[in-house]
Amino acid sequence: MVEMGEIIGLKVFCDEMHVYVEISDRRKGINENEQERVFGRMVTLEELRNKAFQGSVLGLTITKRLIEKMQGDISVQSKPYEKTTFTFSLKRLKG
Repeated sequence: MVEMGEIIGLKVFCDEMHVYVEISDRRKGINENEQERVFGRMVTLEELRNKAFQGSVLGLTITKRLIEKMQGDISVQSKPYEKTTFTFSLKRLKG
């Protein structure tokens, strides 16, 4: 559900080898030293102890594993309250 004033972005693009999907928002974000940890199963960030966030950790772990099984990659870049972007890439099908 999108709240008033919330901006969510979606960008899809490709090169000769990969298809990329970027999903972004301008909410609270993730501190730089915590960005790689959000994909791990054992995330213990203080905020994630809140029940409202608990589903996010497992979802990102599962997402990362699925993308890697398809020989893809996923990453996050975040500047809190400016822009947080999750980007994943998959090998482009040749046809």
